[in-house]
Amino acid sequence: MVCVLVLCAARLHLCLHLLSRGTRERVAADTTGRATCRSPVGRASHAAQSSLSFQQPQRHRGAGARPNTRAASRMLELLSGVLRQVLQSETRQEVTLDEELQFIEKYLAIEQVRFSDRLQVRWSIASEVRDALVPEFILQPLVENAIRHGIAKRAEAGLIEITACESDSEVVLSIQDNGPGYHPMSDAGVGLANTRARLATLFGETGRLEVVNAEGGGATATVLFPLRRRGDG
Repeated sequence: MVCVLVLCAARLHLCLHLLSRGTRERVAADTTGRATCRSPVGRASHAAQSSLSFQQPQRHRGAGARPNTRAASRMLELLSGVLRQVLQSETRQEVTLDEELQFIEKYLAIEQVRFSDRLQVRWSIASEVRDALVPEFILQPLVENAIRHGIAKRAEAGLIEITACESDSEVVLSIQDNGPGYHPMSDAGVGLANTRARLATLFGETGRLEVVNAEGGGATATVLFPLRRRGDG
């Protein structure tokens, strides 16, 4: 029961994170008089579509400026898909790492529409852990933090490195950014708290989250837990 509640809290945080973009853009539209795109793709995507103008780079905002409709359509498609996956996902505690990475690719595609060429992603995934079981949606809050506290703080292009490997019969998942670095006072965020709670619930003391400053700048968040695969006893 506790596992289900913790998972629901993590999903709720993710949904609110995505939908909050729509709320911010609706407020902006009310104050600026800008029109919002409309599309009949369901309740979740209707809330999400309000975020389209907010996500576009704010470069040319003259009186006659019009939104990039191609980027807006792409954002709507991606955001709607991610929301549907979260809302329709079965109540399962674990998925394979490969499935988790596919979800993260979709999430990062949304952020890359927002940041354009300011966001670069580098992957280093060991083939032997792709079928390892991982907590569902475990990486999203770490990627979100890397973007919010790392990439978004930079004026120039930023880099996120996602790595996965096995070490001493543990799965090691790391998210590193090249932002201003880790500040312990920011560790009270809901995303990190939910991540630690889920790891403790699923793995006890053998599941842990470590957040440190990276060598050369930026921050690294690392999740470690026992290596398991489907069919293991």
